[in-house]
Amino acid sequence: MDVAIRDAGLEEVAAIAKLERQLSGRYSPEFWRELLATSAYPMLTFCAEDGGEIVGFLVAQVRVGEHGLASETGWLTNMGVAPERQREGIGRALLAAARQRLRDIGVAELWGMAPAGGPVVSFLQREQFDIRRDLVAVQLDVGGPA
Repeated sequence: MDVAIRDAGLEEVAAIAKLERQLSGRYSPEFWRELLATSAYPMLTFCAEDGGEIVGFLVAQVRVGEHGLASETGWLTNMGVAPERQREGIGRALLAAARQRLRDIGVAELWGMAPAGGPVVSFLQREQFDIRRDLVAVQLDVGGPA
């Protein structure tokens, strides 16, 4: 794998938004511009680049007190790999970069959420994430735009 993993910055907004559209059908460069512009220390936004093309990304944050956890905890908030490049180790390499950055700053855990029973959960389990059955995801419709 000749893919380079590096910090993502504002210059990657268009490429990440394009990749997001491939993965989810959403296209929101404004979201990515805001996210990458306001990403504070520690920088936990990574991209995977191959031959000048962005083929993956990962965004994580460090939070304190999230879901009642008292210590600083890493939260995996968004991750994607180009469909034609999946199963090449790119997701694993992105996670390795995030793990190392978290270790470097003294954060011992990385948490996240994923759709139950899907390929994302299977991938995260292969990467040694534990499935926490003692936690419940909750959602509230607040009457936003239809």
